[in-house]
Amino acid sequence: MREGGLHFHFYLWLVFLFALTVASFGLGVKNQSVRCIAPERQALLDFKIGVGCDNSIGNVVKLDLDRIFITGEIGSSLLELKQLSYLDLSFNHFHKIPNFIGSLSDLTYLDLSDNFSTGFIPHQFGNLSRLLYLDLSYNYLWGSIPLSFDNMPALQCINFEGNNLEGGIPKSLGKICNLKELNLKDNELSESLLVVVKNLSGCAKDSLQALILARNQLTGALPNLSILSSFQRINLRGNNLEGGTPKSLGNICNLKELDLTNNKLSGSLGVVVKNLSVCAKNSLQALLLARNRLTGALHDLSILFH
Repeated sequence: MREGGLHFHFYLWLVFLFALTVASFGLGVKNQSVRCIAPERQALLDFKIGVGCDNSIGNVVKLDLDRIFITGEIGSSLLELKQLSYLDLSFNHFHKIPNFIGSLSDLTYLDLSDNFSTGFIPHQFGNLSRLLYLDLSYNYLWGSIPLSFDNMPALQCINFEGNNLEGGIPKSLGKICNLKELNLKDNELSESLLVVVKNLSGCAKDSLQALILARNQLTGALPNLSILSSFQRINLRGNNLEGGTPKSLGNICNLKELDLTNNKLSGSLGVVVKNLSVCAKNSLQALLLARNRLTGALHDLSILFH
C-alpha cells in the first residue's frame, strides 16, 4: 500500500477511535448517574480530525478532513461508515475519485474539491439519491458529465467549476427537480446555448436559480431564457455567443445578475435596455456587457436598477 493510502487509513482509524470514545460517553450518560462533562464530549467532536457522531447510536455521520494535506488514494475503508451523511475531503491531494463513493448511500453532502484528482466523474454517483450538495471543483477531471444524474432527485447544488469537462449538458441534469445552482464555469463545454436551455427545461426549470457557464466554448445566439423562470443569476461570460439580446430576458422577473461579458453579441445598447425593462427591471442588480460588439449611445439605465 502506498504511503498516501497509509495516511488515509491512519486518519480513518482515528475516526473510529473517536467514535468509540464518544459512544462510550453516550453509554455513560445513559446508564450511570455520573454525567460526562459536556465541554469535554464536545471537544472530541470539534477535534481537528473532524468527526461527528449521532449521539443516539454513536455512528459516525460526519467526516470533515479538509485542508490536512492527505495524499494518495481515498481508502475503501470509508465503506465501513454505514451512516455517513457528510463527507468533506477538500483541499487535499487525492489522485482519483473512486467509484465506491457512489455506495455511500446516506450521503447528503460531498465535497471533493481542490484535490488535483484526474479521471472521469464516476457514473456511480447516480446512486447517491439523498445527496443535496456536490462539489468537485478545481480538479483535473475530464470527459463528459454522467447521464446517471437523473437518479439524484434531492440534489440542489452542483459545482464542477475549474475542470476539463467536455461535450454538453445532458438532459439528465434537467430532470433534477430540486436543482438550484449549476456551476460549470471554466471547463471545455462546447455546444449551442439553445441545446443547453432545451436540456435544462425539464422539471429543473422551475427550481434553478443560478446558471454559471462562464469561460466555456458555448456557441449560438441567446435563446428564449424566460422558460427558466426561476433564474436569479445568469453568467455566460467568455463564450462564443453571437447575435442580439432577446426580449425574453426581460421576462425573467427574479433576475438579479446578468453577465454576458466577452462574447460576440451585437446590436444596439438601446435595444438591450428596452428588452430588459419589462419585469426584470424590478429585480436586476448587475448587468455586465463589456467586450462585446454592441453599438449606440449609453442610454439612461436608471429604469433597470432600483
